[in-house]
Amino acid sequence: MLSTIVLGALSGALAGVLASLITRRLPRAKRHYRIIFVVLLVALYAVMSATIGRGLRARDIRSQAERVIEDDSAFRLLAQEEPEFKAHFIQFIVNLERQSASRDEVRAKAHEWGVEHGTRYAVRYLPESSDSAVLSFFTAFADVLKTLRLVDPSACVDYVFSPAPEAPRYFSRLSPIQLTAANQAFHAVVITAIRSPQLRVDSATGNHLVQLFSSRLKESYGAAAMPDLAALGGRTTVPRDPVRACNAIYAVVSTMLRMPPDQAAPLIRFLFSHVKY
Repeated sequence: MLSTIVLGALSGALAGVLASLITRRLPRAKRHYRIIFVVLLVALYAVMSATIGRGLRARDIRSQAERVIEDDSAFRLLAQEEPEFKAHFIQFIVNLERQSASRDEVRAKAHEWGVEHGTRYAVRYLPESSDSAVLSFFTAFADVLKTLRLVDPSACVDYVFSPAPEAPRYFSRLSPIQLTAANQAFHAVVITAIRSPQLRVDSATGNHLVQLFSSRLKESYGAAAMPDLAALGGRTTVPRDPVRACNAIYAVVSTMLRMPPDQAAPLIRFLFSHVKY
C-alpha cells in the first residue's frame, strides 16, 4: 500500500540522518553504524505507524474505495447523483480493506454490493431511462421476484419495501444468469437516464396506459384479487402477509411485461415518475 511505502521512506530517511549525527558525535560508534541505523529504523517506523500512519492508511483505503467506484461507469454516475449511495458504498469497501481482503475479492464483493444496493436507487431514474433499459430492468426484476416468492416470500417483500441502505442480501439466492441480467439492467437504467435522459411521459398518455393496464389486470386475475393489488398502492411499510403481498407484486409486474413494449415501457416510466422516495 502507498502508506506503507511512504512510512518506510520517511523512517529510513530519518534513521539515516540520526545515525549519521550519532556517529559524528561518537566516533567509536561508527563501526556500529548499520546496527544503529536498523534500531532507529524499526523504532521510528513503529512510532510513525502508530501516529501519522493511521491517517495515511485511512486516506489510502478511502482512495482505493473511490477508485473502485470510478472504474465503473454506472457506479460513478450514481455516486455523483446520490451522495448517500456513495457514502455507504465507500464505507462497505473500506470495511473490506480493513479485513485484509485481497484486491480481487474487494472488487468482486464491491461490485455485487454496488449492483444490489444501487438497484434500489436506480428505480428513481426509470422515468428518464430509455424504453429498452426500462424493459430490461423490469424483466430482471420480475425474474428476481419469481425466484424469491417461491423460496422466501419475506425476502421478496423486503426486497421491494426495505429502505435502500438496509437492502437485504438476496443475491445469494439468484443464479449466475439472473445476476448477469440484474447487473446489465442496472447499468442500462443508470447510464441512459443520466447521460441521455428521456422526456417524461405526459399525463394524458400515462393515464390512458394506466386504464389499459387496469383492464388487463382485471382480465388476468379477476375482481377477487383487486383488494390485494390495491393495498400495494402508496405503501411504504412491509405488508403483514408476505405471501399475498409478493404474489400481488408479481401479478402487477408480470402483467405490465405482457403488454406490448410500446405500451409497457412508457407505462412503467409514467408510474415511477409519481413514486415518492
